[in-house]
Amino acid sequence: MFVPGSKGLMTSTIQSTTTTTRQQQQQKQDSPPRKPTVSLWALPIEIPSSKKKHRCEHCSESFSHLSNLKKHRLVHDRVKPHKCPDCGKRFSQLSNMKKHRLTHGQEKPHECPNCSKKFSDLSNMKRHRLIHTGEKPHRCPECGKTFTQAGDMKTHRLIHTGE
Repeated sequence: MFVPGSKGLMTSTIQSTTTTTRQQQQQKQDSPPRKPTVSLWALPIEIPSSKKKHRCEHCSESFSHLSNLKKHRLVHDRVKPHKCPDCGKRFSQLSNMKKHRLTHGQEKPHECPNCSKKFSDLSNMKRHRLIHTGEKPHRCPECGKTFTQAGDMKTHRLIHTGE
């Protein structure tokens, strides 16, 4: 499902309950804690490969928009023109550098339910949680080796492409 104006991204929502009476509050305290429910909006959107007409000449990735392919090519060119003014880490895309800068701030509202480590960005907390679950969702299409992080899988794929 695609929502116009969402740029292919959907955000997750967490159901919450609001209690108004003391009886409801007491029932809530006596019952076991509820796990947050993630809505269907949180599911990733897969664009059919037939709509991805712009293929990277260096790897098997394809894109529906030429502008996204151009951004992706920077990965292969190893061009990282955007430098974090706080720590010096470099990024190929400005949006990634801006997102990274949040890690230097004091506000870290996303807490890992397993170990209580806090994160400024929800996606970083979700990636961290893979440590606890052992899940490795990124599979190399050439050899089948699995990885916790997409970047590790992309680095691994260089052994197959000879880069």
